[in-house]
Amino acid sequence: MVVARPGVDIEPEDLRTRVKQELASYKVPRHIAVFGTADDLPWLDSGKVDLRGVQRLLVERFGSAQ
Repeated sequence: MVVARPGVDIEPEDLRTRVKQELASYKVPRHIAVFGTADDLPWLDSGKVDLRGVQRLLVERFGSAQ
């Protein structure tokens, strides 16, 4: 998951292509989710990202988690 800087458009496939050039093939993510702002992510009261909430968002967007 990636949070874009304000005013920057990120295409997931362009990002994936770049990551493929810089990382080992087993480290390249199958899916890349781009969020417009950090406010689009679920947060815990502690100020940390809610990983279970993120997992639910990603399952909704890409299908079942494996």
